[in-house]
Amino acid sequence: MSLGILVFILTLSTFDFIKFGNAFDARIGIFHLLPLVLLLVLIITRLGELMSLKEKWFGEEPEELEKAKENKIAIFKREFQNLSSEELIRRENNYKLVDEAKIAIKQILEERNETKDIY
Repeated sequence: MSLGILVFILTLSTFDFIKFGNAFDARIGIFHLLPLVLLLVLIITRLGELMSLKEKWFGEEPEELEKAKENKIAIFKREFQNLSSEELIRRENNYKLVDEAKIAIKQILEERNETKDIY
């Protein structure tokens, strides 16, 4: 957490949104030189930690990814449920489908085979 805050503060001070003092007011264009150098050194020395921090803060949780995949499969099942089995097989073989659509087609076909076997 402190590493993220430090990167944020140095980034803001590089662009003059935060000013720590006038003692080292060296500039290159719009950039303050001292905070920029400190930020670059911090990024270079702690790159691995920053990448894991980025993934932790902005990455999606595995449960969220799995839930999103299940939702997509459910949407495709609703779309495909009124199609005949032959049409589903044709779409599976001839169309370029996303993985979720292929899974939905397989699930529908499995359900239909089970119901046919019962009767």
